[in-house]
Amino acid sequence: MNKHISLIHDLTPFSLEANCQAISDLFAQDELDADALLILVQERDELILKHLPTLQSEEKKEYINKELEVNNKLVEITSHLQKEQKQRLLGLVRGRSAVSKYK
Repeated sequence: MNKHISLIHDLTPFSLEANCQAISDLFAQDELDADALLILVQERDELILKHLPTLQSEEKKEYINKELEVNNKLVEITSHLQKEQKQRLLGLVRGRSAVSKYK
Protein backbone atom coordinates (compact mmCIF):
# COMPACT_ATOMS: atom_id res chain seq x y z
CA MET A 1 0.00 0.00 0.00
CA ASN A 2 2.90 2.27 0.82
CA LYS A 3 0.89 5.00 2.53
CA HIS A 4 2.03 6.80 5.69
CA ILE A 5 -0.65 7.50 8.26
CA SER A 6 -0.25 9.05 11.69
CA LEU A 7 -2.51 7.66 14.40
CA ILE A 8 -0.85 9.45 17.29
CA HIS A 9 -2.43 12.67 18.57
CA ASP A 10 -1.64 14.97 21.48
CA LEU A 11 -3.74 12.90 23.92
CA THR A 12 -2.42 9.49 22.87
CA PRO A 13 -1.19 7.68 25.98
CA PHE A 14 2.31 6.25 25.99
CA SER A 15 0.85 2.74 26.30
CA LEU A 16 -0.84 3.14 22.90
CA GLU A 17 1.99 4.81 20.94
CA ALA A 18 3.84 1.61 19.98
CA ASN A 19 0.59 0.07 18.73
CA CYS A 20 -0.22 3.16 16.65
CA GLN A 21 3.27 3.12 15.17
CA ALA A 22 2.99 -0.59 14.34
CA ILE A 23 -0.30 0.00 12.50
CA SER A 24 1.23 2.94 10.63
CA ASP A 25 4.20 0.77 9.68
CA LEU A 26 1.88 -1.91 8.30
CA PHE A 27 0.13 0.63 6.08
CA ALA A 28 3.53 1.83 4.82
CA GLN A 29 4.45 -1.63 3.53
CA ASP A 30 4.02 -2.55 -0.12
CA GLU A 31 1.89 -5.56 0.80
CA LEU A 32 -0.49 -5.25 3.76
CA ASP A 33 -0.56 -8.14 6.24
CA ALA A 34 -4.29 -8.26 7.03
CA ASP A 35 -3.88 -10.79 9.85
CA ALA A 36 -1.30 -8.60 11.60
CA LEU A 37 -3.54 -5.57 11.11
CA LEU A 38 -6.48 -7.36 12.73
CA ILE A 39 -4.35 -8.33 15.73
CA LEU A 40 -3.04 -4.77 16.13
CA VAL A 41 -6.50 -3.21 15.83
CA GLN A 42 -7.88 -5.59 18.46
CA GLU A 43 -4.93 -4.75 20.71
CA ARG A 44 -5.58 -1.06 20.07
CA ASP A 45 -9.18 -1.47 21.21
CA GLU A 46 -8.09 -3.18 24.43
CA LEU A 47 -5.51 -0.47 25.17
CA ILE A 48 -8.06 2.29 24.64
CA LEU A 49 -10.63 0.57 26.84
CA LYS A 50 -8.01 0.22 29.62
CA HIS A 51 -7.06 3.89 29.31
CA LEU A 52 -10.58 5.38 29.39
CA PRO A 53 -11.27 4.79 33.10
CA THR A 54 -8.11 6.72 34.01
CA LEU A 55 -9.47 9.94 32.50
CA GLN A 56 -11.61 12.67 34.04
CA SER A 57 -14.93 13.56 32.41
CA GLU A 58 -13.86 16.50 30.22
CA GLU A 59 -10.51 14.93 29.32
CA LYS A 60 -12.33 11.71 28.46
CA LYS A 61 -14.61 13.55 26.01
CA GLU A 62 -11.62 15.16 24.29
CA TYR A 63 -9.79 11.86 24.12
CA ILE A 64 -12.81 10.03 22.71
CA ASN A 65 -13.28 12.68 20.01
CA LYS A 66 -9.61 12.38 18.98
CA GLU A 67 -9.84 8.59 18.90
CA LEU A 68 -13.02 8.78 16.82
CA GLU A 69 -11.10 10.82 14.25
CA VAL A 70 -8.36 8.19 14.20
CA ASN A 71 -10.90 5.37 13.93
CA ASN A 72 -12.64 7.12 11.04
CA LYS A 73 -9.27 7.38 9.31
CA LEU A 74 -8.70 3.65 9.84
CA VAL A 75 -12.16 2.80 8.53
CA GLU A 76 -11.58 4.97 5.46
CA ILE A 77 -8.25 3.33 4.67
CA THR A 78 -9.44 -0.23 5.26
CA SER A 79 -12.60 0.38 3.20
CA HIS A 80 -10.42 1.61 0.35
CA LEU A 81 -8.21 -1.47 0.67
CA GLN A 82 -11.25 -3.71 0.64
CA LYS A 83 -12.49 -2.11 -2.59
CA GLU A 84 -9.04 -2.50 -4.17
CA GLN A 85 -8.92 -6.19 -3.26
CA LYS A 86 -12.42 -6.73 -4.60
CA GLN A 87 -11.41 -5.16 -7.93
CA ARG A 88 -8.29 -7.35 -8.10
CA LEU A 89 -10.32 -10.49 -7.44
CA LEU A 90 -12.90 -9.47 -10.00
CA GLY A 91 -10.14 -8.95 -12.57
CA LEU A 92 -8.69 -12.36 -11.73
CA VAL A 93 -12.06 -14.07 -12.14
CA ARG A 94 -12.67 -12.30 -15.46
CA GLY A 95 -9.19 -13.25 -16.65
CA ARG A 96 -9.76 -16.86 -15.69
CA SER A 97 -13.07 -16.88 -17.57
CA ALA A 98 -11.41 -15.42 -20.65
CA VAL A 99 -8.67 -18.07 -20.56
CA SER A 100 -11.30 -20.80 -20.19
CA LYS A 101 -13.08 -19.59 -23.31
CA TYR A 102 -9.91 -19.91 -25.38
CA LYS A 103 -9.14 -23.48 -24.31
